[in-house]
Amino acid sequence: MSFTFQTQHSTCSTGSDPVAVSLFHPEDITPVDLHDHVRGNQHRYFRGGTYSPVEAATLIATEALLAGASDVRITTSAGWIGIYADLDWLADLGEAVFSRMVPFPAGGPNGITAEIFPVIFARAVVTATPAGARAVKGESLGPLIDGSADWARAVAFEVGLA
Repeated sequence: MSFTFQTQHSTCSTGSDPVAVSLFHPEDITPVDLHDHVRGNQHRYFRGGTYSPVEAATLIATEALLAGASDVRITTSAGWIGIYADLDWLADLGEAVFSRMVPFPAGGPNGITAEIFPVIFARAVVTATPAGARAVKGESLGPLIDGSADWARAVAFEVGLA
């Protein structure tokens, strides 16, 4: 089964040049809070229908692999999950991945970065490069308190729900 979607518009002619007129206007768009949207639509983002810290970690690790990392590890320790890679998979994407859904072309036509999921659901989130670590959410640096000198990028989050 195949579906094709098209933006609705009509064409008006004012002489020889047709002009496309949108049936939708900016005031027709209702802003949504990203965190509320994801919490209310977990089934759209997680195979089991609800947030899973392990699945979030695998989504982030998959990003690193798709970006070209050859050594990616997921660890668990003292209530934290950490994702470590020999390549900074976020270098070209910037810190926006921790505040919004960022397109991730290597993930396919609908690919988005997954770092936002722990930000929404976990108690604390931290990221680190050899230059140092920073808390994204909460104040603890968790397992990255000493940075990630052996890794190009690390992301860790506390497993408990926020």
